[in-house]
Amino acid sequence: MQKTKRVANFSSAEISTIISLVKKKKFYNVIESKKTDTVTNRNKDEAWRVLAEEFNSISRKIYRDAKSLRGKYTNTKNKQNINTLKKSAGRDITSEIVRRDEDVQTQERRMKIREGRFNEKYKVLVTEDLPRYLNGMGNIQSKRIVARFRVGNEENDNKYWLEEEKRLCRLCGEERENIEHLAENCGELKEHEGGWRGLLGEDGMGKKWMEEVLECRRRKGGY
Repeated sequence: MQKTKRVANFSSAEISTIISLVKKKKFYNVIESKKTDTVTNRNKDEAWRVLAEEFNSISRKIYRDAKSLRGKYTNTKNKQNINTLKKSAGRDITSEIVRRDEDVQTQERRMKIREGRFNEKYKVLVTEDLPRYLNGMGNIQSKRIVARFRVGNEENDNKYWLEEEKRLCRLCGEERENIEHLAENCGELKEHEGGWRGLLGEDGMGKKWMEEVLECRRRKGGY
């Protein structure tokens, strides 16, 4: 049985060529994108395919496909030649890698939120940075109240495991308890002119209304 011929290891010149090509703006912005969605991943595959064509037109000794170039670049960046990459990219690539890993994790968490079944409002309200109310509002209790309303923890309608009757409004018992009902339709509360979006804004301006809801529940024994 004929043995498969082993492909030669990458030379230092080839590695330098890979890094130089990735540094090109048309490749770098795609390959190093922090996004992980389907379209971005497809664009990355295409970028590596085109990069491989350019690589092989420059380095004609050994043919390298897109997969092998991509793998070599990843290994070099993450494990082998950090100092070389620092000089080539003109930045501290180690801290850059850590930052990107954190960004990817954040993107993945937000994707899970947007794909979730039971809190449609938070998908709209989620921000790219820390919500402003966490920086500027008063005590920790106030921040907790706003946070609970913003993520839907104060809405029985989000508690899908409850029986239908227990998902009704704790104040009027007429409809399912969600933020639209509380802000616009509950007969026990004043209708809020700004609607639920105004109440749940990242500035935390709906805090007073939220406290009124909680106080009303306490008086009715439904908190």
